[in-house]
Amino acid sequence: MTKAQRLIKKASQLPVKPGVYQFFDQEQKLLYIGKAVNLRARVCSYFRAGTNLANAKKIMVSKIADIIFTIVDTPTEALLLETTLIKKHKPFFNVVMKDDKNFQYIHITPDIYPRLVTVRKINHQKNAGKFFGPYTSGTAVWHTLRLLKNIFRYCDFPPTQKKGKIIFPQRPCLDYQLHKCVGPCAQAITARAYQLIFQQIERFLKGDFQPIYQHLKKQMQVASRKQQYEQAANLRNQLRAIESLMAEQKVVATNRENADYFSLSCNAFQAAVNLFSVRQGKIIKQDIFLLQHTKNQTDQEIINSFCDQYYAQAPHRPIKKVLSTQIRRGRNRRLLAMGMANATVALQKYQLNLQKKERQAAQGLGELAQALNFPTANFHRIEIYDISHLAGKHSVGSMVVFENGLPQVTAYRKFKIKQNLGNNDFASLQEILKRRLQHLIKNDPLWPRPDLLIIDGGKGQLSSVRHVLKILKLNIPVLALAKKEEEIFVPAKTLSIKLKKDSAGYYLIQRMRDEAHRFAIGFYRRQHLKNLTASYFSH
Repeated sequence: MTKAQRLIKKASQLPVKPGVYQFFDQEQKLLYIGKAVNLRARVCSYFRAGTNLANAKKIMVSKIADIIFTIVDTPTEALLLETTLIKKHKPFFNVVMKDDKNFQYIHITPDIYPRLVTVRKINHQKNAGKFFGPYTSGTAVWHTLRLLKNIFRYCDFPPTQKKGKIIFPQRPCLDYQLHKCVGPCAQAITARAYQLIFQQIERFLKGDFQPIYQHLKKQMQVASRKQQYEQAANLRNQLRAIESLMAEQKVVATNRENADYFSLSCNAFQAAVNLFSVRQGKIIKQDIFLLQHTKNQTDQEIINSFCDQYYAQAPHRPIKKVLSTQIRRGRNRRLLAMGMANATVALQKYQLNLQKKERQAAQGLGELAQALNFPTANFHRIEIYDISHLAGKHSVGSMVVFENGLPQVTAYRKFKIKQNLGNNDFASLQEILKRRLQHLIKNDPLWPRPDLLIIDGGKGQLSSVRHVLKILKLNIPVLALAKKEEEIFVPAKTLSIKLKKDSAGYYLIQRMRDEAHRFAIGFYRRQHLKNLTASYFSH
């Protein structure tokens, strides 16, 4: 039985249910992840004679050696699972959103006294509150929250609920004393009245400003007639904040439509999507998304795949979706053209920055190889290690990876020090190096062979790592980098090597060391907080 016959037979045996399918090549490398309402019909369509596949899909099908699948209950669950797996594994033939981990959402909690917070992930469970976003810019989130604070004067430290009992703060918050908080912390407002404020915030975040504006205007007029001038002044300031926001917004439709406008710009390898969120006929939000893995895919495939991923993360979906790949004329074309211009500029800027980083990295690697007297060295993959602890407690280690002089975040690894080694950084380094290099000895494809090891430390750390390499019979170049003067220690030399402080090599090796330190410190802080929390609750 040929490979094609075997795959067709396997596809025909798939269940007629919603789910997610994954294609692998002969080396068990993941090629593609897809969703389906009907797994059997969808997967069989790839192998059916006469199916009109794009060039990229034809290449993919020729490489498929195995198929695995996961059954779910509904098409919506299939979409969510597909999006999660694509973000985790980043298969070569999938369109992948870059830096999606940085997206933020504004979350209205479901508490009796609601809170307004920012989160990185949506909780899809019932009664989890309301989510708005995703926002690609942290600055945009900050400005939005500051505006909401000025308009609605919500409390940052409202009462909490524990075991059905409302717990009020011991004293009112500072904002209440500055008249920037309506006062749930001071019991100056009922829970019901505070919830009504958050209903207004919810409408505001959906782009429905006019009813809120008219309501506040009436309240200001009433307060003025009653000679409540302080309250009237606060309401006036809120109205001015809304007027400023409304003046900045561009009216794009007279029919008060709610729609998302997606404009696509592509080059040979990447793509950018500009999103205009239109609510009540006005642009309330703009976002730019960079995509990778778009080679040999049609514009329609790219934008459809992006929309699937975007709406899997977006808590609210408008009635209308407008795509630049489908609209050629009409009143929507002008807004889509404006979006395409934004996407093109963003893509060009990204490419220029990437080319600049690649040039600097190549120059830095060349200077580093020359300084180490490795003229034939090819430092494609460099691994940098660091240890972090506080007085020997909660010791952790980090491994960051640079390929061709650029960080590869998906290859970073964290290590908990299993042995109780206290302040012994040498032994801790030996432990994490042994654990990492065991994967190399086992030929684990997820742990490729490094071309250079960099250790944060001095001669002692260098000696301890060389001891591990000797035991494991591995010949991998290694150096240690001391913090004080950025001194480089190598096994073959007694004296340290110093790079020129204004050189590309100095900048590169300093950046590598700082990145390893940042990653280790971040992991240590999370572990330390986790242990402190566990200790608190155990008492």
